[in-house]
Formats: sequence, C-alpha cells, structure tokens
Amino acid sequence: VFTSDKISSYEACLRMLGQFVKGNQYHVSEAFTSESLKKDSEAIRATVVNMTGASLDEMLYFVNRGRPVIAAKSEEFTMLITGYDGATITVVDPVSRVTSKMSVKSAEALFGAAGNIFLSFIE
Repeated sequence: VFTSDKISSYEACLRMLGQFVKGNQYHVSEAFTSESLKKDSEAIRATVVNMTGASLDEMLYFVNRGRPVIAAKSEEFTMLITGYDGATITVVDPVSRVTSKMSVKSAEALFGAAGNIFLSFIE
C-alpha cells in the first residue's frame, strides 16, 4: 500500500498497519482526530493508540513488541516504523515506496521537529 493521488501518506500507513493486524484491509478516516482514531480502531479491530508527545525511546517499546508505529515526519507526511535494532530504526516511506534504516539520532531529530506524533495499536 503506497500513496497515490487518491490517498495520503497517513492513510497509506494506516492501511499498512491494518494489514499487519490480522490481514485486515479497511477505509480509514480522513482527519487525525480523537473521533477518527476511534473509527480507525473499529475498522482494524484493534485499539489505535495515540502516542503524540512520547519520546522516540518510549515509542520504540511498541516496535520492540512487534507492532509497527506510524510516525509523522511533517504536518503532511507520515511513515511506518517497522523495526529497531538498538542503533537504527527501519522505516517504510509510502511516498517514495522505499524501506530504509536511519540512525536513532536522525529519527529523534526528524520526528521531534514534527512534534513527536506517533500512532500504534493494541489488541
């Protein structure tokens, strides 16, 4: 699932997250609000957890537990964090369609500049 003229990077990331949760595919809400998170949670049959303001270190708990995390890299673009090895994190960018690694320090700067906006899920 990647972005196109019809879906945003946020929607692409939520669809990837939904595919991770028991292979569910769904339509996500367009707004990033408490109400939209409730709708998205119902759609993927898991609870979407808004971790906005958490540190990267706190957010990596979910990644270490095998749960991808959506991270905002700007007001308009998000990416999916899928792995962590202690020194680097693995991210999927739905815009460039590239999976890559970045240092924890670079990730802290990138996500911090965007306000540390993170989403994941619990079942």
